[in-house]
Amino acid sequence: MGTYEEEFEAIRKFVDRTTRLFLLPKEIDLRGGGNFVREGPNIIVGNHIGAYKDVSVLLRTVPRMIYFTANKMIFTRQGASELVLRHLHRHMGRFGGFVHVLLLPYYTFMVDFISGHIARIGTIPWTFTAASASRS
Repeated sequence: MGTYEEEFEAIRKFVDRTTRLFLLPKEIDLRGGGNFVREGPNIIVGNHIGAYKDVSVLLRTVPRMIYFTANKMIFTRQGASELVLRHLHRHMGRFGGFVHVLLLPYYTFMVDFISGHIARIGTIPWTFTAASASRS
């Protein structure tokens, strides 16, 4: 098994296509890209909790490997399924259940990839609580 960076390179094309899809029809206007720290410790804080667009923008613009903290629910298939279903129902009503079934292969792949690498890359799962929501 290779390093996380080597394995990430193997799916870079997939990540590139997926992030482009997530950002449609938006375009990224990156200002100050030269200010990214290229080596050593670095913390980048997105301004939205749980926004896939933030992750997509970061994966497309940051010029080095980055690692994320993430909702603890996405690290198991059952938790990810519940989280996605809840989100889809909130935004799409009954149609959300149908979309949930269509998305099952995609997020199952992502959960398998993420959960298989968490210990090696040091991602810290966090549990969403009302208190953490009030800090945002």
